[in-house]
Amino acid sequence: MTRGGDGVWTLSLPVVEGRHKYLFLVDGDPKVDEKADTADGPEGRRVSVRTVK
Repeated sequence: MTRGGDGVWTLSLPVVEGRHKYLFLVDGDPKVDEKADTADGPEGRRVSVRTVK
């Protein structure tokens, strides 16, 4: 991860096509992406979802 001059952290990585569920960890606390759809994940927790085409 790289922190920009504006304080925003970024990370780029290759992903395969399909539907991907994920969470952000902020100071050890799981957070959903407010700009993404959500779905049920493990342990009944809401997770973020993105579809890569």
